[in-house]
Amino acid sequence: MISSKYKKFRTAVKRKLTLFKKERITEEQLDQFTESLMADRSFDVDGKIYCRDGFAFINKIESGVFQIVAFQINSFGKGVFSDSITRFVTPILLKVKLHNKHQIMRQDVRDSLLSIEEYYLGKLYCGSKGPLCDRDKFNDFSQKLFKTTDNSPITVNQLLYSLINANYLCHHIAETTAYAIGALHKYYLRNDDICFMSSGSSLNEARRLLQIDIISDFSGREIANRFNVPNYGKITEGDSEFAEEYNVLEWEVSIDGQTEKFLLPSGYQKAQLRKYSSGANVITTQHMIDFILQDYFKLINVFVTTSTYQTLEYLSRAMVARREKRMDEFSAYMKTATFCMGYIPERDLDSVLNKKFEQFPEFRKEFFYSTFFRPPVLK
Repeated sequence: MISSKYKKFRTAVKRKLTLFKKERITEEQLDQFTESLMADRSFDVDGKIYCRDGFAFINKIESGVFQIVAFQINSFGKGVFSDSITRFVTPILLKVKLHNKHQIMRQDVRDSLLSIEEYYLGKLYCGSKGPLCDRDKFNDFSQKLFKTTDNSPITVNQLLYSLINANYLCHHIAETTAYAIGALHKYYLRNDDICFMSSGSSLNEARRLLQIDIISDFSGREIANRFNVPNYGKITEGDSEFAEEYNVLEWEVSIDGQTEKFLLPSGYQKAQLRKYSSGANVITTQHMIDFILQDYFKLINVFVTTSTYQTLEYLSRAMVARREKRMDEFSAYMKTATFCMGYIPERDLDSVLNKKFEQFPEFRKEFFYSTFFRPPVLK
């Protein structure tokens, strides 16, 4: 079912890319493209709780200068938000310049200096909270986070810090911006100007089994993943703090006509910060998936798969609660699962970001790898 959705999504996007002129994509063209794509229901599928589609398109303007269109569409099954499938979209247009004096010697965007000269959040942006995600305010904050001062070059590690902090604004904006940089990385290595991803979750309540399917070619090779999460617990009334059950996750990976199966520990999606009154480092299922995709299969942009898995695995139970009209449980759970301003509209984001800048000043001036943050946003 997801393979059919993936093919239809690719077809719909490629057909509508003709709206863009070859030389330069305007903000108005992005908004027209968004409206046209959101009106196309050909890639909707029934029987899913939570689906996510994404793509990124590279438009080369001149040597080392690119426009990138990046999208994330979150779709929720019938009964979650309405009687029909409900979509929320995050459309982004960036202009990125790579500052490479020796391009032949540098074939990896992660080792390059870059500047984000333009950043535009499309007018139809609605995050996942609709009107509560104030597009104009979020666009202003996004430009503060991502546009580089005086177009001066920064390292990818400095961009990582902005991506991490963007989770306090909207994790959809953070993820979609990461799609854009990942697509540029793929383009730089393989001269491929477009990437796609489709995913969806479904719950077998009788077996307490959550199935997650993810297909993506952000890695440069098309890879299909199927995750079977056992003992998938629903949110129950009166839970002061939800905890997943520990069990064995079945993961099936299909790539280049070959299929391999893995058994991984599950139930580690939300890390406990302290254990027995002391700090504890937690290796999550997401980190293990990340390691296997990157070090065993030798793939790039594995964050697209791992962050999608983590989101669908952790939030599908919240959408089930909402579908069952258990709004108190849904709201309480979501406040433990996200930092987004759509769920905490009273937050003063400027003070939050200033506090983060003061806490970690080395990110603003030095090469420093943010491996202690979770979830990993970009590798």
